[in-house]
Amino acid sequence: MSIYKVYIINNEEHFEIWNDSLTVLITSYSTTFTYTLCDYASLSKKDIEHSSEIIKKIIYEKKNKKALLSELVDISKIYLFLQDQEQHILKSWKKYPDDIANVLIQEYEYISLFFTQAVNNKTISNILLEGTLTVKIENINNRICEVLYPKHTSDVFYFLFTEMIKRDILFKICRRCKRVFPCFEHKNTCFCERTVSGIDRTCLQLRNKKIAEDKSIADYDIRKTVMAVFEKAYKRQRGRVDYGSKTKKQFKVWSKKARHQRDLCLAMQIPISEFEEWITKNDWNYEDNRVD
Repeated sequence: MSIYKVYIINNEEHFEIWNDSLTVLITSYSTTFTYTLCDYASLSKKDIEHSSEIIKKIIYEKKNKKALLSELVDISKIYLFLQDQEQHILKSWKKYPDDIANVLIQEYEYISLFFTQAVNNKTISNILLEGTLTVKIENINNRICEVLYPKHTSDVFYFLFTEMIKRDILFKICRRCKRVFPCFEHKNTCFCERTVSGIDRTCLQLRNKKIAEDKSIADYDIRKTVMAVFEKAYKRQRGRVDYGSKTKKQFKVWSKKARHQRDLCLAMQIPISEFEEWITKNDWNYEDNRVD
């Protein structure tokens, strides 16, 4: 029987299946930490119900089990746990085969609620998922980390949830693909790092391109709007210098900071509304010569 491992290193989550002696790596999958659960939360209830039907077939049917397992992984990488582990499936699910759909839907609803609250900066509800975790401390690529040896898919959920809450991660909705994603370093970014289907580039790499799918910005030229806001404010500030109501040094400080905010907006790292709000709030702020 194969052995399954889950661990997190450098903001990346790793899922691995080994042979029973842990000498041969059979298959593996890795992605940015939390992306597996973020993508799971973007599924529909129909997808979850379909998953439960596949698991029932795996339990009761003797044929086509590998094809069924592959279909599960196509729905969500979280089901990689079930690949090549028919004995685990029987032990984990056969005790309540008639209630599989309810179990999966309950887990799915908890996960969806968590991300809804996280994105809206609301208090996170207590985690109601349960798991009996078998965790070991191991040295992986010269890094000491906790490694989970799950017995059920709920163990994987619980382990990832626990790590997410411990790290107090900021979550947003990607402006391009509309899915939840974590912000680890650049708190102002509005785009995730998922690879766009059919294009070897991520949503973040495509942030400077006009996004037809986003109806909120498809009807006008972003650059033209941003530059119009900047130029109007720039002329107003320059006029104050000409009329003697502010000094050239003050204008230079404001101009440096305003150009920085303008460039962030042009790169779509902040929305236009945030740029306009900054212009309004900093109309007479020239004291700090550092760039925000």
